[in-house]
Amino acid sequence: MDSEKNIKQKPGISRRSFLKTAGAIGAVGALASMANIPGVTDQKEVYAVTTHDTFPVELSEDFKRFDFKNVVFMRGFWDPKIQPIAQVQQAKFSNQMPPAGNPGYTEIDAALNQAAWAIHDSASPKSAYGIPAAGPLMAWDVPSNSRKYTFSDPEEASRIVKRAARFLGASLVGICDYDERWVYSHWYNPFEAQSIPVQFPFEPKSVIVIALEMNYEGIKTAPSLLESAAAGNEYSNMSGVSHKVATFLRQLGYKAANCGNDTALSVPLAIAAGLGEMSRMGMVITREYGPRVRLCKVFTDLELKADKPISFGVKEFCKSCLKCADSCPGEAISRDKEPSFDTYNISNHAGVKKWCVDAEKCYQFWADNGGDCGSCIASCPYNKIDEWHHKLSRAFAETPARSLLRYLDDAFGYGKVGNEQLAIDFWKK
Repeated sequence: MDSEKNIKQKPGISRRSFLKTAGAIGAVGALASMANIPGVTDQKEVYAVTTHDTFPVELSEDFKRFDFKNVVFMRGFWDPKIQPIAQVQQAKFSNQMPPAGNPGYTEIDAALNQAAWAIHDSASPKSAYGIPAAGPLMAWDVPSNSRKYTFSDPEEASRIVKRAARFLGASLVGICDYDERWVYSHWYNPFEAQSIPVQFPFEPKSVIVIALEMNYEGIKTAPSLLESAAAGNEYSNMSGVSHKVATFLRQLGYKAANCGNDTALSVPLAIAAGLGEMSRMGMVITREYGPRVRLCKVFTDLELKADKPISFGVKEFCKSCLKCADSCPGEAISRDKEPSFDTYNISNHAGVKKWCVDAEKCYQFWADNGGDCGSCIASCPYNKIDEWHHKLSRAFAETPARSLLRYLDDAFGYGKVGNEQLAIDFWKK
């Protein structure tokens, strides 16, 4: 970021107050040791990034592909334990029931939420239910151009495809090789109560993984309907952007299958494509936006040069932070210090060493709340706009002073969820 950019001071702690506080806790030494870090002195981003040649999360010997039928939302169609929760959540979320009326849950907030989801619900409504190739923007049976363009090599192809994806609306884009482990073993048709093996109409070689930034002002109102609107806006954009990228590939003569939440697990694909790291909350943490992204992907028979998975300290930070777990109104996020192979229920993917989220508790809060939630995203210290004190915090995250990052986040008053004033202020901007 340009060092001459004027950065507005937020109400609250000042630079001088911050330095006094930092000194009080012994952080001045850490600041001094970082004096020559570009991210502090000239405000250019810098991260201690490590690349990996293999997938950086441990899998068990009995690892199996995940069946989409067991996603908690799908269990609402067939599991007696979840069906009552799903009925309430859907009635509230679809605006069939009037919102609660308090800030963040007004008729205006509910209307914005419905508007944000409108393109997704009209053009790809079954994608969220895990049904692939459904809806005009997610169709796979689209013919490709008979004139196939020949790239000089996979590296050139990757460069061109990434540039096109960014132009067409991607906030971030990465590429990984096709890996069947992350493709659902089955998709579930809730309307016919059938489990059907996932199959592509061509042999995929590469996966283009796209991250879309969610609106910061909306997300920080979590768990309100304005947060739901911020998520819904990007679900709608997932449909549009993935469709455009698939169209670009088809116009070059290649086959493409674009997906939202359907077909394959987005988080491990994003990790494999170098977009970010695994986190305590179960979402990928990106360097640029933290967890404040939605993911979609495009499978193609075009051979692309894959990116490498990365790590930049998230796993170690998550071990001690716990801010997402502290902020979770459903108490659904693990508080275990270390990731493990333990699971809560069938909605967790067994065989992956990670922190699991209790999807049943999470979904129960969604039903109680009347929207979704997003408190974990809003509270995460990595979820910040680019202001000087957050750049400093991020620099801390790459040093032995990493444990201070949550302290800095709290000191600046960020990540507090359930604040109705934020929902009121949203409409004044």
